[in-house]
Amino acid sequence: MKKRVFFAFGLVFFAVSIGFSQEAGNAGSGLSAELQMYFDLYEQARTWGEKQGVLQSTVEEAPGGAEQLYASILRSALTAYSSARGAQDLAMADSIIKTVVEKLGDAKYSAAAADVNRVVTTVRDSVVRSISMTALGKMQAKEYLPQIVRILQDLNNQPAAQNRQSSEQLAYGAIVALDYYQDEAGYIPVFFAVRGWYDDWVKTQARQTLAKISAEPWDPLISVIKSSSYTIENKKEALQAIDESSAENTKKSEAASASLAQAWLAAPRSSLDRENIKDLRKASMGMLGRYGTEDSSSYDYLERTYNAGDLDEKRSAIEALSTMANSQSIAILSRFLQAMNGKLDDNTLTNSDRAMTQAIITALGKTRNSEARPALSSVLSHDWTNAIKNLARTNLQNL
Repeated sequence: MKKRVFFAFGLVFFAVSIGFSQEAGNAGSGLSAELQMYFDLYEQARTWGEKQGVLQSTVEEAPGGAEQLYASILRSALTAYSSARGAQDLAMADSIIKTVVEKLGDAKYSAAAADVNRVVTTVRDSVVRSISMTALGKMQAKEYLPQIVRILQDLNNQPAAQNRQSSEQLAYGAIVALDYYQDEAGYIPVFFAVRGWYDDWVKTQARQTLAKISAEPWDPLISVIKSSSYTIENKKEALQAIDESSAENTKKSEAASASLAQAWLAAPRSSLDRENIKDLRKASMGMLGRYGTEDSSSYDYLERTYNAGDLDEKRSAIEALSTMANSQSIAILSRFLQAMNGKLDDNTLTNSDRAMTQAIITALGKTRNSEARPALSSVLSHDWTNAIKNLARTNLQNL
């Protein structure tokens, strides 16, 4: 109570001592007479500690329209920021900036957005920068949305830093800002933050934010799959998210088609890359089998996978084509079987080929489509073992 009385007395004394008038207070500042008096008190304070004291008292007094005053104090603090010397002065300067930025964010005072953004780009303290990003989100200052997206993307991509607390504070502020923006442009960096190196307190906020940004983020996730800017691991995560989502089958099919194409376009740089690419191909083919595809190139990639993939990939391609059970898939399976007939005739068939022949015959039978009949019947006219011929007869009965 004594402090508030003293501050009020100080305001009166200051006004009298400088011959204050309303006209003078308004001259060129845009502040009301009352707010100008508060600001002049702040400016006349000689040290950062004194300035912090004036600000604290101002906050307690809560004058009307204070956001204009806080905007003026922020600009003044940023101008003088480089003069802060020593840890104590710097801490006080950061505290002043933190306080006014919070107030400006709560007031959604977008007129100060440019200066708040200066805090994000120039102040070192991660907490102050975090709060400033959140303030920009509260203000809906969309011009700074791309910058916040980029900050979170960069944090997601960096390895867990030794000073991880600072990076996590920045990530948290960016995520909360994107929560306020609720713009689909923020979905992907938040999506990968959930799967990133952060501690649970950051990931929990990211999970909560995802649902607010978009309930149907299929197009952004598909853009990850199609983009060369993301890793194979990123693409796998995006594909899995779509597969497990409530997206319509057409979107899941689109994602799977894009993913299989990317898995063949990607150039592996390591053995881990090669394994991830194989996993991506297999996951894509499984989805194509379940959801089908309208993309004709997917059939080319399925055939390519059978011809160039390892044994597991070959089986995955055969299974996908069998499950699709349409004219295009049956035609491809039939070509596979005719190629085996040719190898048998040329006496170049291997034990692995025999096993694959059995898989193809079974796959054709599982289609339950009469278009598979010619290929299965062809087995009976070649010199296959009785076991394989009997398998063909059994599957012919399934058509």
